[in-house]
Amino acid sequence: MFRNIDTIASQASQGTRGERADLATAGKLASPTGSLVVSVARRSSGCGSVRSKRKCYEWKLPHVGKLSALNPLSKPRPLGTAGAYSDPDADRRAVERFTRIRDRLLCFLPPMDGPRVLNVADIGCGNGAQIEIWAARGHIVHGLDVDADCVEAAGERAASRGLSFDLRVGFAESLPWPDELMDICLAVEVLEHVDHWERCLDELVRILKPRGLLYLSTTNRLCPKQQEFDLPLYSWYPAVLKRRYERLARSSHLHLAQDTKYPAVNWFTPYQLRAALRQRGLEARDRFDMIALGAAGPSTKIAVELVRRFRLARLLAHVVTPCTTMLARKE
Repeated sequence: MFRNIDTIASQASQGTRGERADLATAGKLASPTGSLVVSVARRSSGCGSVRSKRKCYEWKLPHVGKLSALNPLSKPRPLGTAGAYSDPDADRRAVERFTRIRDRLLCFLPPMDGPRVLNVADIGCGNGAQIEIWAARGHIVHGLDVDADCVEAAGERAASRGLSFDLRVGFAESLPWPDELMDICLAVEVLEHVDHWERCLDELVRILKPRGLLYLSTTNRLCPKQQEFDLPLYSWYPAVLKRRYERLARSSHLHLAQDTKYPAVNWFTPYQLRAALRQRGLEARDRFDMIALGAAGPSTKIAVELVRRFRLARLLAHVVTPCTTMLARKE
């Protein structure tokens, strides 16, 4: 059974999707001197020709554990994040949000004697803000992003703080880790940016240990307020109209999706996502089931109890909540 936790309602400005490119990584190797090398091969095609470009990033770390080589990945539609939080205020807000998420998730784990070291996967890791927060606690963090520039920024960020990590370039639909490795999987503003979100869910469940936790936050098409497109009531647009604006946002009207190259293409309801998780053998709770009432005021307790007890009240509460948040435990 889940323990109740406070709801995590804020939505970070992170999240995008990757290029239509075939990205392959030669893996990440830890040298005896403690250097970390990520070698990324980028192959894109255009006008009938094939161009190749290879980048090699190196970060000096005080200690890096043994890292396995990664075979070239397959070619599903890539996932990505829009780049680093170059704005210091945005970065600070993201760090504060991810810290709250970390602290809440740790409350759901069973108590253990002595220190606990967790394997944590951050899918769509962006500039590494979330990686930093978990690695700073001594956990083994595995990050993945399709954007090689984000991988570089995440590596530099972690190295500047003396943190060790496992960082990959890859796709959410084809994760590079073995089955049942992770204690916690994080997919924060990811599902809306992949073509095959169900395949992405399958992969997240595959790498999660039994009794492991999966944290998801994504779009909510029940709520007219959203942060993906600068269009009024966009969440309520019919699918045909959304496809049109997606095409415009990728071509001549970049401002529609806040100048990101990879706009959101999947729009969920909390009910839809809960059902998808349960089909995969996970016990899922939405944000209202996660609220801890112990320290809440009388008005908050009454409102939450109404939402939990009456279906119509829960529906109306979802309508005024801009994003879908789910916490699931693998059986």
